[in-house]
Amino acid sequence: MGETIKEEDQAVIILNGLPDQFKEMRTVIMYSRDTLTLEDVMSTLRFLLKSNVKRSVRIWKTIKLNVEVMWKERNAIIHGIDRSHVEQFIVNLNRQISVHRLVALGAIEEVLIWTPPPKSWMCCNCDVSMGREGSVVATVFRDEHGSILITKAKNCDVFDPKIAEAHAVCMAAELTMEKKMEKVMFQSDNLRVVTSFLIESESEADFNLVNLCRRYLRVCSTLKEWRIVHVSRKGNFMAHNLASWENANGAVGIIQHSTLDMNVLNDYVEWQKNAG
Repeated sequence: MGETIKEEDQAVIILNGLPDQFKEMRTVIMYSRDTLTLEDVMSTLRFLLKSNVKRSVRIWKTIKLNVEVMWKERNAIIHGIDRSHVEQFIVNLNRQISVHRLVALGAIEEVLIWTPPPKSWMCCNCDVSMGREGSVVATVFRDEHGSILITKAKNCDVFDPKIAEAHAVCMAAELTMEKKMEKVMFQSDNLRVVTSFLIESESEADFNLVNLCRRYLRVCSTLKEWRIVHVSRKGNFMAHNLASWENANGAVGIIQHSTLDMNVLNDYVEWQKNAG
Protein backbone atom coordinates (compact mmCIF):
# COMPACT_ATOMS: atom_id res chain seq x y z
CA MET A 1 0.00 0.00 0.00
CA GLY A 2 2.93 2.33 0.73
CA GLU A 3 4.53 1.75 -2.70
CA THR A 4 4.95 4.77 -4.96
CA ILE A 5 6.61 5.42 -8.32
CA LYS A 6 10.32 4.59 -8.17
CA GLU A 7 12.63 7.60 -8.49
CA GLU A 8 14.43 6.18 -11.53
CA ASP A 9 11.06 5.57 -13.22
CA GLN A 10 10.10 9.19 -12.51
CA ALA A 11 13.31 10.37 -14.17
CA VAL A 12 12.71 8.20 -17.24
CA ILE A 13 9.09 9.38 -17.50
CA ILE A 14 10.11 13.05 -17.41
CA LEU A 15 12.83 12.54 -20.03
CA ASN A 16 10.54 10.60 -22.36
CA GLY A 17 7.92 13.30 -22.01
CA LEU A 18 10.20 15.99 -23.44
CA PRO A 19 9.28 17.27 -26.95
CA ASP A 20 11.08 15.70 -29.95
CA GLN A 21 13.26 18.77 -30.51
CA PHE A 22 15.03 17.92 -27.23
CA LYS A 23 15.94 14.38 -28.35
CA GLU A 24 19.70 15.01 -28.20
CA MET A 25 19.43 16.53 -24.73
CA ARG A 26 17.43 13.50 -23.58
CA THR A 27 20.06 11.10 -24.96
CA VAL A 28 22.91 12.96 -23.27
CA ILE A 29 21.21 12.89 -19.88
CA MET A 30 20.13 9.23 -20.10
CA TYR A 31 23.42 7.73 -21.28
CA SER A 32 26.07 9.96 -19.69
CA ARG A 33 25.85 8.22 -16.30
CA ASP A 34 25.53 4.71 -14.89
CA THR A 35 22.60 5.51 -12.60
CA LEU A 36 19.76 7.94 -13.19
CA THR A 37 18.14 9.94 -10.40
CA LEU A 38 15.41 12.55 -10.49
CA GLU A 39 17.78 15.14 -9.04
CA ASP A 40 20.32 14.42 -11.82
CA VAL A 41 17.67 15.04 -14.45
CA MET A 42 16.32 18.23 -12.91
CA SER A 43 19.75 19.78 -12.19
CA THR A 44 21.01 18.99 -15.70
CA LEU A 45 17.90 20.47 -17.28
CA ARG A 46 18.29 23.64 -15.19
CA PHE A 47 21.89 24.00 -16.34
CA LEU A 48 21.16 23.38 -20.03
CA LEU A 49 18.17 25.71 -20.15
CA LYS A 50 19.62 28.76 -18.40
CA SER A 51 20.72 30.29 -21.70
CA ASN A 52 17.46 29.75 -23.60
CA VAL A 53 14.37 31.29 -21.98
CA LYS A 54 11.89 30.35 -24.74
CA ARG A 55 13.05 26.74 -24.74
CA SER A 56 13.01 26.75 -20.93
CA VAL A 57 9.34 27.76 -20.79
CA ARG A 58 8.32 24.92 -23.13
CA ILE A 59 10.36 22.38 -21.20
CA TRP A 60 8.99 23.40 -17.80
CA LYS A 61 5.42 23.29 -19.09
CA THR A 62 6.04 19.71 -20.21
CA ILE A 63 7.65 18.81 -16.88
CA LYS A 64 4.67 20.34 -15.04
CA LEU A 65 2.31 18.06 -17.01
CA ASN A 66 4.56 15.06 -16.27
CA VAL A 67 4.50 15.80 -12.56
CA GLU A 68 0.70 16.17 -12.55
CA VAL A 69 0.27 12.81 -14.27
CA MET A 70 2.75 11.11 -11.94
CA TRP A 71 0.97 12.59 -8.92
CA LYS A 72 -2.31 11.03 -10.09
CA GLU A 73 -0.55 7.70 -10.57
CA ARG A 74 0.99 8.01 -7.11
CA ASN A 75 -2.44 8.63 -5.57
CA ALA A 76 -3.88 5.63 -7.41
CA ILE A 77 -1.10 3.41 -6.03
CA ILE A 78 -1.59 4.67 -2.47
CA HIS A 79 -5.32 3.90 -2.69
CA GLY A 80 -4.63 0.31 -3.71
CA ILE A 81 -5.13 0.55 -7.49
CA ASP A 82 -2.67 -1.45 -9.59
CA ARG A 83 0.23 0.65 -10.82
CA SER A 84 0.74 1.14 -14.56
CA HIS A 85 3.74 -0.34 -16.36
CA VAL A 86 6.29 2.38 -17.12
CA GLU A 87 6.02 1.77 -20.88
CA GLN A 88 2.21 2.17 -20.87
CA PHE A 89 2.49 5.14 -18.53
CA ILE A 90 4.81 6.89 -21.01
CA VAL A 91 2.46 6.14 -23.92
CA ASN A 92 -0.49 7.65 -22.01
CA LEU A 93 1.59 10.66 -21.01
CA ASN A 94 2.67 11.31 -24.59
CA ARG A 95 -0.96 11.22 -25.68
CA GLN A 96 -1.80 13.89 -23.13
CA ILE A 97 1.14 16.00 -24.33
CA SER A 98 -0.19 15.65 -27.90
CA VAL A 99 -3.57 16.95 -26.73
CA HIS A 100 -2.01 20.00 -25.11
CA ARG A 101 0.14 20.62 -28.20
CA LEU A 102 -2.91 20.54 -30.48
CA VAL A 103 -4.74 23.00 -28.23
CA ALA A 104 -1.73 25.32 -28.14
CA LEU A 105 -1.41 25.25 -31.93
CA GLY A 106 -5.10 26.03 -32.37
CA ALA A 107 -5.74 22.69 -34.09
CA ILE A 108 -8.68 22.09 -31.73
CA GLU A 109 -11.50 24.58 -31.98
CA GLU A 110 -12.71 25.70 -28.56
CA VAL A 111 -15.99 27.33 -27.52
CA LEU A 112 -16.41 29.09 -24.17
CA ILE A 113 -20.14 29.92 -24.32
CA TRP A 114 -22.93 28.49 -26.44
CA THR A 115 -23.79 30.44 -29.60
CA PRO A 116 -25.99 29.43 -32.55
CA PRO A 117 -24.27 27.60 -35.41
CA PRO A 118 -23.77 29.13 -38.89
CA LYS A 119 -26.71 29.39 -41.26
CA SER A 120 -28.04 25.98 -42.43
CA TRP A 121 -26.01 24.17 -39.75
CA MET A 122 -27.19 22.20 -36.71
CA CYS A 123 -25.39 22.39 -33.38
CA CYS A 124 -25.37 19.22 -31.33
CA ASN A 125 -24.24 19.37 -27.71
CA CYS A 126 -23.41 16.10 -25.97
CA ASP A 127 -22.81 15.13 -22.35
CA VAL A 128 -23.27 12.36 -19.79
CA SER A 129 -24.42 11.75 -16.25
CA MET A 130 -22.79 8.95 -14.29
CA GLY A 131 -24.80 6.68 -11.99
CA ARG A 132 -24.50 3.48 -9.99
CA GLU A 133 -25.66 1.33 -12.90
CA GLY A 134 -23.66 3.02 -15.63
CA SER A 135 -24.32 6.28 -17.38
CA VAL A 136 -26.94 8.26 -19.25
CA VAL A 137 -25.74 9.86 -22.49
CA ALA A 138 -27.66 12.87 -23.79
CA THR A 139 -27.71 15.21 -26.74
CA VAL A 140 -29.45 18.48 -27.63
CA PHE A 141 -29.89 19.64 -31.23
CA ARG A 142 -30.43 23.31 -32.02
CA ASP A 143 -30.63 25.22 -35.28
CA GLU A 144 -29.13 28.53 -36.47
CA HIS A 145 -31.79 30.44 -34.51
CA GLY A 146 -31.02 28.63 -31.25
CA SER A 147 -34.35 26.76 -31.36
CA ILE A 148 -34.32 23.34 -29.70
CA LEU A 149 -35.24 20.68 -32.25
CA ILE A 150 -34.38 17.37 -30.58
CA THR A 151 -33.46 16.20 -27.07
CA LYS A 152 -32.54 12.57 -26.67
CA ALA A 153 -30.97 10.33 -24.03
CA LYS A 154 -30.27 6.66 -23.53
CA ASN A 155 -28.80 4.39 -20.90
CA CYS A 156 -25.25 3.23 -21.48
CA ASP A 157 -23.60 0.33 -19.66
CA VAL A 158 -20.35 2.29 -19.29
CA PHE A 159 -18.69 3.47 -16.06
CA ASP A 160 -15.78 5.40 -17.58
CA PRO A 161 -16.86 9.06 -18.12
CA LYS A 162 -14.52 9.51 -21.08
CA ILE A 163 -15.90 6.48 -22.93
CA ALA A 164 -19.46 7.50 -22.03
CA GLU A 165 -18.80 10.95 -23.53
CA ALA A 166 -17.62 9.29 -26.74
CA HIS A 167 -20.81 7.18 -26.82
CA ALA A 168 -22.85 10.37 -26.46
CA VAL A 169 -21.18 11.89 -29.54
CA CYS A 170 -21.69 8.66 -31.50
CA MET A 171 -25.37 8.55 -30.52
CA ALA A 172 -25.75 12.13 -31.73
CA ALA A 173 -23.97 11.34 -35.00
CA GLU A 174 -26.29 8.37 -35.64
CA LEU A 175 -29.28 10.62 -34.98
CA THR A 176 -28.07 13.04 -37.67
CA MET A 177 -28.09 10.19 -40.18
CA GLU A 178 -31.55 9.05 -39.06
CA LYS A 179 -32.92 12.61 -39.43
CA LYS A 180 -31.08 13.14 -42.74
CA MET A 181 -29.21 16.23 -41.55
CA GLU A 182 -26.51 17.69 -43.78
CA LYS A 183 -24.29 20.08 -41.81
CA VAL A 184 -23.63 19.44 -38.14
CA MET A 185 -21.34 20.87 -35.47
CA PHE A 186 -20.80 18.46 -32.58
CA GLN A 187 -19.79 19.92 -29.22
CA SER A 188 -18.35 18.01 -26.25
CA ASP A 189 -16.73 19.24 -23.06
CA ASN A 190 -14.38 16.24 -22.94
CA LEU A 191 -11.10 17.32 -24.52
CA ARG A 192 -9.75 13.76 -24.82
CA VAL A 193 -12.79 12.70 -26.84
CA VAL A 194 -12.63 15.71 -29.14
CA THR A 195 -8.91 15.21 -29.71
CA SER A 196 -9.23 11.49 -30.44
CA PHE A 197 -12.05 12.14 -32.90
CA LEU A 198 -9.88 14.72 -34.66
CA ILE A 199 -6.52 12.91 -34.79
CA GLU A 200 -5.98 11.24 -38.16
CA SER A 201 -3.49 8.66 -36.91
CA GLU A 202 -5.03 5.93 -34.76
CA SER A 203 -1.63 5.33 -33.14
CA GLU A 204 -1.86 8.79 -31.54
CA ALA A 205 -5.50 8.50 -30.51
CA ASP A 206 -6.61 7.20 -27.14
CA PHE A 207 -6.61 3.40 -27.46
CA ASN A 208 -9.90 3.08 -25.57
CA LEU A 209 -11.62 5.39 -28.05
CA VAL A 210 -10.36 4.01 -31.38
CA ASN A 211 -13.43 1.87 -32.15
CA LEU A 212 -15.82 4.66 -31.13
CA CYS A 213 -13.85 7.07 -33.31
CA ARG A 214 -14.26 4.72 -36.29
CA ARG A 215 -17.99 4.49 -35.57
CA TYR A 216 -18.27 8.30 -35.41
CA LEU A 217 -16.33 8.87 -38.65
CA ARG A 218 -18.28 6.17 -40.48
CA VAL A 219 -21.57 7.89 -39.66
CA CYS A 220 -20.24 11.39 -40.35
CA SER A 221 -19.16 10.31 -43.83
CA THR A 222 -22.86 10.46 -44.75
CA LEU A 223 -22.99 14.19 -43.91
CA LYS A 224 -22.10 16.97 -46.33
CA GLU A 225 -20.08 18.79 -43.66
CA TRP A 226 -19.34 18.26 -40.01
CA ARG A 227 -17.08 19.57 -37.26
CA ILE A 228 -16.37 18.61 -33.69
CA VAL A 229 -15.28 21.27 -31.23
CA HIS A 230 -14.36 21.39 -27.57
CA VAL A 231 -16.82 23.39 -25.49
CA SER A 232 -16.35 24.46 -21.89
CA ARG A 233 -18.71 23.02 -19.29
CA LYS A 234 -20.20 26.52 -18.95
CA GLY A 235 -21.08 26.39 -22.64
CA ASN A 236 -22.52 22.88 -22.37
CA PHE A 237 -24.92 23.16 -19.45
CA MET A 238 -28.07 22.27 -21.40
CA ALA A 239 -26.74 18.88 -22.50
CA HIS A 240 -25.25 18.30 -19.06
CA ASN A 241 -28.54 19.24 -17.39
CA LEU A 242 -30.51 17.00 -19.73
CA ALA A 243 -28.31 14.00 -18.89
CA SER A 244 -28.60 14.70 -15.15
CA TRP A 245 -32.39 15.20 -15.28
CA GLU A 246 -32.96 12.03 -17.27
CA ASN A 247 -30.66 10.07 -14.97
CA ALA A 248 -32.69 11.28 -11.98
CA ASN A 249 -36.06 10.63 -13.61
CA GLY A 250 -35.36 7.44 -15.54
CA ALA A 251 -36.48 8.93 -18.86
CA VAL A 252 -34.77 7.86 -22.08
CA GLY A 253 -35.41 8.18 -25.82
CA ILE A 254 -36.61 11.31 -27.62
CA ILE A 255 -37.90 13.64 -24.90
CA GLN A 256 -40.70 16.13 -25.41
CA HIS A 257 -39.67 19.60 -24.24
CA SER A 258 -42.91 20.06 -22.30
CA THR A 259 -42.02 17.19 -19.96
CA LEU A 260 -38.74 18.77 -18.90
CA ASP A 261 -38.13 20.93 -15.86
CA MET A 262 -37.61 24.38 -17.42
CA ASN A 263 -34.40 24.80 -15.41
CA VAL A 264 -32.94 21.95 -17.45
CA LEU A 265 -33.14 23.98 -20.67
CA ASN A 266 -30.66 26.53 -19.42
CA ASP A 267 -27.31 27.39 -20.98
CA TYR A 268 -25.95 29.21 -17.94
CA VAL A 269 -27.04 27.35 -14.79
CA GLU A 270 -26.45 23.77 -13.70
CA TRP A 271 -29.66 21.93 -12.92
CA GLN A 272 -29.90 20.47 -9.42
CA LYS A 273 -32.48 17.91 -8.35
CA ASN A 274 -34.90 19.31 -5.74
CA ALA A 275 -33.32 22.76 -6.08
CA GLY A 276 -35.59 25.45 -4.66
